Parts: sequence; C-alpha cells; structure tokens
Amino acid sequence: AVTARAPVAMASALDGKINHQVSVVGKMLTEVDGAMTKCTDVVKMIKEFKELLPSTDEKRDEDRTDRLKRAMDQLVKTEARYEAQKTALRTLSQDMRASGAPSGPEEVKQLFFRRLDEAEASHVASADGARNDTFQTFLVEAGLKRSRAADDDVEMTQEVIDPHCPLTKSDMVNPTKVVPCEKLGSRCVFSKDAIYGLVRGGAKCPKPGCLFQGIVHQRDLAPCKDTEKKLKRLRQQREREAIDRTNAAHSLDDDDALDDEVTVTQVE
Repeated sequence: AVTARAPVAMASALDGKINHQVSVVGKMLTEVDGAMTKCTDVVKMIKEFKELLPSTDEKRDEDRTDRLKRAMDQLVKTEARYEAQKTALRTLSQDMRASGAPSGPEEVKQLFFRRLDEAEASHVASADGARNDTFQTFLVEAGLKRSRAADDDVEMTQEVIDPHCPLTKSDMVNPTKVVPCEKLGSRCVFSKDAIYGLVRGGAKCPKPGCLFQGIVHQRDLAPCKDTEKKLKRLRQQREREAIDRTNAAHSLDDDDALDDEVTVTQVE
C-alpha cells in the first residue's frame, strides 16, 4: 500500500514545482513577445523616417532591417522552445498520475527530457515565422511582405467565387463549413440554416465529389469566416461596378443631351 501511494505522493509534490515552472516559462514567453513587438516598432520607425527624410545611405538602412529580421528569426525559435517546455511540463504532470509512473527522481528527470524532445520536435520544427502573427506584422512593416488585405485583394481577382449555396441555389447566408471535409481537402460550404437542417439527424455531405465519406453531424459544422470575407468583398466589388455602370450611363446621357443641343444650335 505504501509503495502504491508513493507515485501519487510524488505526483502531488511535483505539481507545485511544475506549476511554478510553467508560470516562469509563461513570463519568459511574455518577455519574448515584448521583444518581438519592440523589433516591429523599430523597423516601423526606420520605414517612417525613410519616407519622411529619404536617406542617402540605403545600405545602412537595409543592414539595420536585416539585423532586426535575424533577431526576429531567433525570437521565433526561442518562443517555440519555451512553448515546448510548457508542453513537456504539462505532459509530465499527466504522466505522473498515470499507471506505471516513475517513482524515483532520476526516472522523472529522464521522462521529462523525453517529453521535452518530443515537444521540441513539434514546436521548433515548425518555428519558421510563417504562423507567427507578430513576425508577419514585422515583415509587413519592414516592407518585406504585402499585407494580408493586399493578398486578399489579389486573391479576389484570381479566384472565381460562387456566391450561391449548393443546397438552396440562392445567395449564401451565414457560410458554414463541414470540418471533416475540410481536413481532407474538400471545400464544402453551405448556408447555415440549410446545412444544419440537413444533418440534424446525421447525413453524408451533400457536395458531389467530397472526399469525406462518413456521416456529418451538427457538431461537425463551423462558421466559414474565409468564405464570409470573400463574399463580403464580392458584394462590395459588385456594388462598385454597379455604381460605375450608373455613372457611365449618366455620363452617356449627358453626352447625348449635349450632342442634341449642339445639333439644334447648328440647325438654327
């Protein structure tokens, strides 16, 4: 009985230490985020100064921006390592409460480092800045990347969007996606009321050619913000085109009236 309680007692004793360490790592993450924000602020200032007072030493400004970018790269990797530590600590806490948990300090230490290696393989391997919002903001401010809004505008000109719901054949209202389909690469988006009604008791995805062959339930549905954004831009684009057509028609009417006036004058 004493032996059986030993791992439990050790797990309880470790909880306080693990929670404290998680808190420490959290503070370090906050400092890293603050450093990344400062780098972004500095590169923004460099860009603003260049616009206000064009520098004769472009190479110097480029070197400064490049150094800041390298610092950002390192901060992204550091952030990933701290995230890996948090993951490893939380996993260790769960391991200590499972059956067959280590009972000695050395075994606990070895288990932690195994969990840390696993977490770092996941976090650090993907720490390329592509998924880091602060790093992406830095690139935009440094003029090294277009803003998301600019990318969306380009995407709108390249992608043909069907604004109709495949079920109702009318304009899409509250676009809702089928998550299991999306995970397999199928883009299955419908009006919210239509798809919720269809799968109320469970049903297959109604989109022809969908890769997901399982049963879809209401819990598998989620708002499709990407489609909503594209539909909003499409509506705005159509409104602009309608205004342009109206203005062009008015301009044509004015030209015709002017031509008529000139003709009458010439006859007189």
